[in-house]
Amino acid sequence: PATTVMLKKAAALVKAQLRGMPDPGDEQSILTYNKEVERALALIQEEQLLLKQLATSGARKVYYACKGFGTDEKALIKVLCHCSKDELDLIDWAYRMLYKRSLREQVASEVGGHLGRFLVMLLTPTAEIDADAIYNATAGLGTDEQLLVEIIATRSVTSIFNAADVYKRKYKSSMVKAVDNDISG
Repeated sequence: PATTVMLKKAAALVKAQLRGMPDPGDEQSILTYNKEVERALALIQEEQLLLKQLATSGARKVYYACKGFGTDEKALIKVLCHCSKDELDLIDWAYRMLYKRSLREQVASEVGGHLGRFLVMLLTPTAEIDADAIYNATAGLGTDEQLLVEIIATRSVTSIFNAADVYKRKYKSSMVKAVDNDISG
């Protein structure tokens, strides 16, 4: 929340500066403009540093929750279930940098059952979840039209393209053709 506020302030400063470019002949305006730009850049750098620190802290909490005999599932839940997908991506990045393993791999090896599946799904990119769901909806006999409609109708064009890319890499075929073959029958 605090980082979001800082980023919004920095963005507002940058936008204001772009709208109010100083007159090249007005030295005082140029000095004021340069100070405002420096202030905006400092806010952006501060926000990036804070995000990096928060991600590193989250990665370390996950590491210590998994370290030793047994797993502190409550600590994992506290870290992972209170983050947005973007924050989880940052924690995963920090975890990879610190421990040379993805957060998803670590959690999958530590937690089983329904909780394990839930946490792994939480750490799975949305495009991969959608690609797998579409594959499962079109695989075998019959088609899960309701699932196809739910995914295709509720995702942005970019999300659909991202899922199609994952689908092609993972299943070595076209997601569009799979859907078209199943619904055109």
